[in-house]
Amino acid sequence: MMAGLNEMGLRGSFSYFNNKIYVMVIDNNTELRIESLAGGTSRLYFEDMNGNEVAAPNGFVIADDQGIPVQGFIGIGGTPSFFLTWITSYTLSINGRRFASLTTQKQQAVELNVAHQHYVDE
Repeated sequence: MMAGLNEMGLRGSFSYFNNKIYVMVIDNNTELRIESLAGGTSRLYFEDMNGNEVAAPNGFVIADDQGIPVQGFIGIGGTPSFFLTWITSYTLSINGRRFASLTTQKQQAVELNVAHQHYVDE
Protein backbone atom coordinates (compact mmCIF):
# COMPACT_ATOMS: atom_id res chain seq x y z
CA MET A 1 0.00 0.00 0.00
CA MET A 2 1.44 3.34 -1.03
CA ALA A 3 1.54 6.18 1.44
CA GLY A 4 -0.27 9.43 0.80
CA LEU A 5 1.78 12.56 0.26
CA ASN A 6 1.32 13.63 3.87
CA GLU A 7 2.72 10.28 5.07
CA MET A 8 6.03 10.62 3.23
CA GLY A 9 9.19 11.44 5.10
CA LEU A 10 12.93 10.98 5.01
CA ARG A 11 13.70 7.25 5.20
CA GLY A 12 17.40 7.19 4.44
CA SER A 13 19.80 8.07 1.69
CA PHE A 14 21.47 6.53 -1.31
CA SER A 15 25.07 7.26 -2.25
CA TYR A 16 26.37 7.20 -5.81
CA PHE A 17 29.85 6.56 -4.41
CA ASN A 18 29.65 3.19 -2.64
CA ASN A 19 28.61 -0.31 -3.58
CA LYS A 20 25.52 -0.59 -1.36
CA ILE A 21 22.14 -1.23 -3.00
CA TYR A 22 19.20 0.82 -1.71
CA VAL A 23 15.96 -1.22 -1.68
CA MET A 24 12.30 -0.12 -1.53
CA VAL A 25 9.64 -2.80 -1.09
CA ILE A 26 6.86 -2.12 -3.60
CA ASP A 27 4.53 -5.02 -2.79
CA ASN A 28 4.66 -8.60 -1.48
CA ASN A 29 6.63 -9.77 -4.50
CA THR A 30 8.47 -6.74 -5.90
CA GLU A 31 11.42 -4.65 -4.77
CA LEU A 32 12.79 -1.51 -6.39
CA ARG A 33 16.58 -1.44 -6.26
CA ILE A 34 19.09 1.34 -6.88
CA GLU A 35 22.72 0.40 -7.33
CA SER A 36 25.67 2.67 -7.89
CA LEU A 37 27.54 2.44 -11.18
CA ALA A 38 30.56 4.54 -12.17
CA GLY A 39 30.98 8.29 -12.49
CA GLY A 40 28.10 9.46 -10.31
CA THR A 41 25.47 7.34 -12.04
CA SER A 42 23.24 4.56 -10.80
CA ARG A 43 20.80 1.99 -12.13
CA LEU A 44 17.22 1.66 -10.89
CA TYR A 45 15.60 -1.73 -11.52
CA PHE A 46 13.11 -4.20 -10.05
CA GLU A 47 13.48 -7.70 -8.60
CA ASP A 48 11.05 -10.29 -7.35
CA MET A 49 11.57 -11.76 -3.88
CA ASN A 50 13.61 -14.60 -5.42
CA GLY A 51 16.23 -12.16 -6.70
CA ASN A 52 15.17 -12.28 -10.36
CA GLU A 53 15.04 -9.03 -12.29
CA VAL A 54 11.49 -8.26 -13.40
CA ALA A 55 9.70 -5.57 -15.38
CA ALA A 56 8.62 -2.38 -13.63
CA PRO A 57 5.08 -2.52 -12.23
CA ASN A 58 2.33 -1.39 -14.60
CA GLY A 59 1.93 2.37 -14.39
CA PHE A 60 5.45 2.99 -12.99
CA VAL A 61 6.95 6.36 -13.96
CA ILE A 62 10.15 8.00 -12.87
CA ALA A 63 10.34 11.71 -13.73
CA ASP A 64 13.22 14.14 -13.36
CA ASP A 65 13.00 17.44 -11.48
CA GLN A 66 11.51 19.08 -14.59
CA GLY A 67 8.69 16.49 -14.69
CA ILE A 68 10.11 14.77 -17.78
CA PRO A 69 9.76 10.97 -17.67
CA VAL A 70 13.05 9.07 -17.64
CA GLN A 71 13.22 6.55 -20.47
CA GLY A 72 14.20 3.04 -19.48
CA PHE A 73 16.59 0.80 -21.34
CA ILE A 74 16.59 -2.96 -21.75
CA GLY A 75 19.30 -4.52 -19.60
CA ILE A 76 21.35 -7.64 -20.22
CA GLY A 77 18.66 -9.85 -18.67
CA GLY A 78 15.99 -8.36 -20.96
CA THR A 79 14.24 -6.37 -18.24
CA PRO A 80 13.97 -2.57 -18.13
CA SER A 81 16.32 -0.47 -16.04
CA PHE A 82 16.66 3.28 -15.61
CA PHE A 83 19.84 5.39 -15.37
CA LEU A 84 19.97 8.04 -12.64
CA THR A 85 22.58 10.75 -12.06
CA TRP A 86 23.52 12.66 -8.94
CA ILE A 87 22.78 16.06 -10.48
CA THR A 88 19.02 15.53 -10.85
CA SER A 89 16.20 14.89 -8.38
CA TYR A 90 13.52 12.34 -9.26
CA THR A 91 9.90 11.52 -8.45
CA LEU A 92 8.71 7.91 -8.54
CA SER A 93 5.04 7.12 -9.03
CA ILE A 94 2.70 4.27 -9.87
CA ASN A 95 -0.56 5.09 -11.64
CA GLY A 96 -0.04 8.80 -10.99
CA ARG A 97 0.50 8.44 -7.21
CA ARG A 98 3.90 9.53 -5.97
CA PHE A 99 5.37 6.98 -3.57
CA ALA A 100 8.97 8.20 -3.38
CA SER A 101 11.28 11.08 -4.20
CA LEU A 102 15.02 11.01 -4.67
CA THR A 103 16.12 14.51 -3.78
CA THR A 104 19.61 15.69 -4.62
CA GLN A 105 21.20 17.90 -2.00
CA LYS A 106 22.55 20.64 -4.21
CA GLN A 107 25.29 21.92 -1.97
CA GLN A 108 29.01 21.42 -1.51
CA ALA A 109 31.01 20.82 1.64
CA VAL A 110 33.97 23.18 1.80
CA GLU A 111 37.36 22.10 3.13
CA LEU A 112 39.76 24.99 3.44
CA ASN A 113 43.25 25.49 4.78
CA VAL A 114 43.05 27.18 8.18
CA ALA A 115 45.33 29.98 6.89
CA HIS A 116 42.49 31.20 4.63
CA GLN A 117 39.54 33.22 5.85
CA HIS A 118 36.03 32.31 4.81
CA TYR A 119 32.50 33.72 5.12
CA VAL A 120 29.11 33.75 3.46
CA ASP A 121 28.18 37.05 1.85
CA GLU A 122 24.46 37.63 2.31
